[in-house]
Amino acid sequence: MKSISVAIITFNAQKFIDKCLEAVKWADEIIIVDSYSVDETVSKARLYTNKIYFRKFDNFSNQKNFAITKANCDWVLSLDADEIITKELAKEIIDLQHTSAIDGYYIERLNNIYGKFLKYDRPDLQLRLFKKGKGKFIQPVHERVYIEKNKTSRLKGKILHYTVEEIENHINKIIIYADYDVAFYPLNKLPRLWFIRKMFFRPLGKFIQHYFVKKAFLDNLIGYIYVINTIMGEIAAQVKYYEYFNKPPSGVFCNDIIKRININSTKKARQLILKKKINLFLVLLRITISPAVSFLRSYYHQRKIRKGIVYKYSTAIYSAWEEFTVWAKYYELMLKK
Repeated sequence: MKSISVAIITFNAQKFIDKCLEAVKWADEIIIVDSYSVDETVSKARLYTNKIYFRKFDNFSNQKNFAITKANCDWVLSLDADEIITKELAKEIIDLQHTSAIDGYYIERLNNIYGKFLKYDRPDLQLRLFKKGKGKFIQPVHERVYIEKNKTSRLKGKILHYTVEEIENHINKIIIYADYDVAFYPLNKLPRLWFIRKMFFRPLGKFIQHYFVKKAFLDNLIGYIYVINTIMGEIAAQVKYYEYFNKPPSGVFCNDIIKRININSTKKARQLILKKKINLFLVLLRITISPAVSFLRSYYHQRKIRKGIVYKYSTAIYSAWEEFTVWAKYYELMLKK
């Protein structure tokens, strides 16, 4: 193939950045766009490239498109700092024969979630290798590459994506991504029915989509835990948006609750694992049934409170999520022993 630029955006990515860069050190140039990391990300990156740029983060597409503008080669391979290309993919890209008929290539991404490569949502195809000037990222969150005439093909090699290492890490990401999602919602106040649809019916539809259609059930309990946490992230975004037009403002209330859920569930799970070992069947029952009981109990206790249905529902759902997270983290600790 003709010359290749590798473009990577980073922020506090010291854990995987060296592995990410080691896998692409064969490239003609490596470009890093960093959002002012405070860890060792930049110092590690300097061992592989001197083309490091700093840009305040506004959204994912703008950040990645800025990195593309700094590329000087014919082709661009865009990666996240927690993505590592396989040796097979590297060889395939190097040996690729240039053709004017193709402007970009899809690459399958294998997602490592809670320490395991999942069968869920396979194949996860990402358009990451494209001609300079032909591809650009669109959508501020959950960004993707757009090529106008869609002259694309697919490579056989893989990208290894270490997306969330632990449940605690996943919940921290939920806070961040919910803030990003809300930042790009329309600013006009929407009717209450919109929130009810988004918070009641959309999660059910998403569960069916992720667990059955995308086959998260093939990953057993890990798949179930991941899907529930992912859906909770969407609910959190709706609650934050609701708070934008109500008190307390700016999603602070929602953030504080999620942080408390994360801290309390970790503490409770560790206490439980030290007290006694519970067999897997009982853990399964706790993960699936206890949150439902917690939700109903919380909603019942609020029946006389003069608050709207959105407030009561979100309070009850957070109560259920904390109960779910305790047993999910307990299961995670069981697997580590």
